[in-house]
Amino acid sequence: HMLTLYKIATLFFTITSQLIRTRFQQRYRVSHANKAEVHKAGREKVLYFFVLLSFLVPEVLWLFDLLNAGSFELPHLWRMLGIGIGFGALLLFFLTHKQLGDNWSGTLELRENHELVTTGVYSLVRHPMYS
Repeated sequence: HMLTLYKIATLFFTITSQLIRTRFQQRYRVSHANKAEVHKAGREKVLYFFVLLSFLVPEVLWLFDLLNAGSFELPHLWRMLGIGIGFGALLLFFLTHKQLGDNWSGTLELRENHELVTTGVYSLVRHPMYS
């Protein structure tokens, strides 16, 4: 059944993006011992939690067929196009984390030797992670 494929793809994108973020968060904890100043870390964590919920709640409801009242059929071509865009977005998400290197952090912080990254995908888009 094609709908099962779409649900598996959606679940894959969600889990993989969280794994990417977790990997870089772990790397950050090891490599950023010399933080200069962290801004609003508690508030940002709460906001991140609510953003995560805003993605996960509708997704879980859809995965378990609890949103059928608002359902409508999309042509398979559109859904396959969405899966293709999802893979591209996942690649872009990974590249933005990787290309930031030691400049990546989960919250806003100012450190010594902090650099503005202007190469790779950052040469094309100022904030590619939000793309």
